Amino acid sequence: MHRKAWSFATAMFVAVGVSAIPLISTLTTRLGHDRTGRNLRRLRPLWTDLTAAVPEVVLDTTAGRGQQDPAIRLHRMTAEICDSLLHLRRYVTIDDSDYKDPQAYTRRIAEAIIAKNAGRPPVHSAAKPKNRAQPDARDLDAELHILLALANAWPQARGARTYGRRRDTSQAR
Repeated sequence: MHRKAWSFATAMFVAVGVSAIPLISTLTTRLGHDRTGRNLRRLRPLWTDLTAAVPEVVLDTTAGRGQQDPAIRLHRMTAEICDSLLHLRRYVTIDDSDYKDPQAYTRRIAEAIIAKNAGRPPVHSAAKPKNRAQPDARDLDAELHILLALANAWPQARGARTYGRRRDTSQAR
């Protein structure tokens, strides 16, 4: 009888353990504690500022807004960030060296946002423009890593942009 009790307890323990794994995975995904959710949270400040500056790049989200898969939201967010960067790069001249340094690139992005919000026309460069948001991004993972580096550097550029806006308004007075 003791062997049957142990075999039953072991079988129950294994059954509960096996069924708990998908449950835990689903819970972490819904709560946003998986890798995709963390990436979404890290990109959100950059995405919010860029899409506020360039609202025309935001894709339509009317269908299934609350039930959207986090991976799909991350893919849409990266596409909207890259589209915003392509749009904003017309307002400043960006060298290839700026792309390699996230701090310098985010400062250029902040300058472009200030220029666009001030109503300045796009910069007409004599050189042929490169139509790419992120050089060296060969796949979605590489592009995501580059955007995460930009998102990490964005708070300093955002502070400089806010300071620059206050300075511009104080000079206008």
